[in-house]
Amino acid sequence: MTTSAVHTAIDAGLDTELDQSVRPQDDFYRYTAGRWTDGFVLPGHRAEATMLSLLAEQVQDEVAAMISSPGQDADGCRIADLYTSFMDERRIEELGASALTGDLEQIRRAPDRQALARVLGRLQAQGITGAVDLRVAADTRGYLLELSPSGLGLPSALLYREARSERLRERYFVHVATMLSLAGLPDAETAASRVLRAETALSGGHAPPDSTSRAAARTCPATAAELAGRNHGFAWSAWLEELGQVPGAARVRLRPNGFLPALEHWWATTSLDSLRLWLAWRYVHEMAPFGSRRVFTEHFNFYWRDLTGARWPWPRRLRATAFVQTAAGDLVGERYLRAHLDPHTRARAADLVTRMAGTYRDSLKQAGWMRPDTRRAAVALLDSMRFEIGGPSGATDPVPLVTDPGDLIGNVKRGRARQLARQLSRLVGPLDHSEWRVLPQAVTAYYRHGLNQVVVPAGLLRPPVFTAGGDPARDHAVLGSIVCHEMSHALVRAWRTGADHAEFDRRTAPLVVQYDRYAPEGSHGRRVSGARTLDENIADITGLAVAQAAFADHLTACGTTGAERQHQMRRFFLLWATMWRGKRTPERTRERLENDPHAPPQFRCNGVLGHIPAFYEAFGVREGDGMHIRQADRFSLIAVEGN
Repeated sequence: MTTSAVHTAIDAGLDTELDQSVRPQDDFYRYTAGRWTDGFVLPGHRAEATMLSLLAEQVQDEVAAMISSPGQDADGCRIADLYTSFMDERRIEELGASALTGDLEQIRRAPDRQALARVLGRLQAQGITGAVDLRVAADTRGYLLELSPSGLGLPSALLYREARSERLRERYFVHVATMLSLAGLPDAETAASRVLRAETALSGGHAPPDSTSRAAARTCPATAAELAGRNHGFAWSAWLEELGQVPGAARVRLRPNGFLPALEHWWATTSLDSLRLWLAWRYVHEMAPFGSRRVFTEHFNFYWRDLTGARWPWPRRLRATAFVQTAAGDLVGERYLRAHLDPHTRARAADLVTRMAGTYRDSLKQAGWMRPDTRRAAVALLDSMRFEIGGPSGATDPVPLVTDPGDLIGNVKRGRARQLARQLSRLVGPLDHSEWRVLPQAVTAYYRHGLNQVVVPAGLLRPPVFTAGGDPARDHAVLGSIVCHEMSHALVRAWRTGADHAEFDRRTAPLVVQYDRYAPEGSHGRRVSGARTLDENIADITGLAVAQAAFADHLTACGTTGAERQHQMRRFFLLWATMWRGKRTPERTRERLENDPHAPPQFRCNGVLGHIPAFYEAFGVREGDGMHIRQADRFSLIAVEGN
């Protein structure tokens, strides 16, 4: 099929957005996103922009309007207090570093490692990140406390050692010294040097952020009581006592397995003064977004300008909005749902999700590579999957929140403590399959393994993601593929560890090789990690395959045949590809390559389509075309219809 023939079959609206200097058979991303990418100018406060991030900005503006006028009821007054405290720049400047003095003195006066571990637990209960991060996770047996390595100021442990990051480490040292000086600590340069040495030593216990390390989790020690009983260099008992209500019987899981001894050795062998300085730095760093103008500017210059390429901060009202949602997002979410999600939209989205699950089930039943018991287990997992659409179906936990319009730092700590207390309270109860990890106004979707749950928030149920039945091609291509992507995460984990794991590994090996070859523009030689992005690449390909099959079923049910069917299928792929339009600064590109489990947007488009049979038919892709992948290297876990 020639390029001109393709153009005649596309809607006029879509056609005006296409880069007609490129054949879709050679570079579909450039064909669909080239003109947008060339014409879009990143705002100064943004390091990247995608369809979903631009939609999130629209939602953020709506939420900001609600927060700035929250009403006079009790929750509205709490929201107003939080917002007012963040917007009161005069009060923040008057307080300066004095707002941090009390906590910094607790750190400085800790007489030994046990006392410092107790201070660390108290601060972590208020949202300060320590050497170990914690969250309440879920599996089929119930809730558990999940621990993972943390405590580094640079975004990756590799940055502390690799030669090419030496200049970044030098800039980081200057940043730490400047921040500690602004916080009132003496001899800030010597302190910064000790902090950097402590973090470098701590980074040795951090595993690379790849899919292998994420999968290597094991419950050891088995319970919080066993953790408290450990005496290998860190006072876990003191830390847990200050952290909050953690029952001794609560199960504990480490991710990745084996980092605990390294952390304990680090705590036992690093000098007490260096540990105090490290914790003081953690505290100053965490509170910097709420500090004086000089403190925030220095924080922004390093963490946003230097690391991501953003040129200036978000407007203060949007930063205030983000803070309110962190402290009291559930209160804001209730208002958002009332104002921005109607029952019709929710019902139509639920209907689409149900049909996607049905197509997925049919595809699983026809997957020939699986043994019958594996196939039955996969279908059973899908049949028991819970879909939460729009907003949480369960009741929100009534955790009280004390606010003060004149105490921003206090509001920060109380808001974070409220969130942690809510998490820890889960440890004593049964699984709540309606629990959400994001707010209803979030523009995202996710799958949660422990609850076998797919969550699709209200923030996602709007154009250009969803049109509530207005455009079936768009609804299937964008929201449908997103939902099927999340469903795929459930099955990938099961197949990776199941009886057919050897065949699964064989089928996925070419994907690792394929994505290892990709190096986006501006990456300075850095490449995509095929291993780290494997799970997401599998979900991208499988999610699109199922969504396309569901759309094909829709066209059949509507009696759509011949040229009109081909026209609609082309629209499906074009609309899907608009989801990957993206623009990033070079700094953000490099940072994402080091840490993100997702491939860059252009490869989430081009890297996926070559595995979809219907794409070849819709656009006439042939051997020798840029989008062509030889048959032996094409990936498929399920059986789907071509067109």
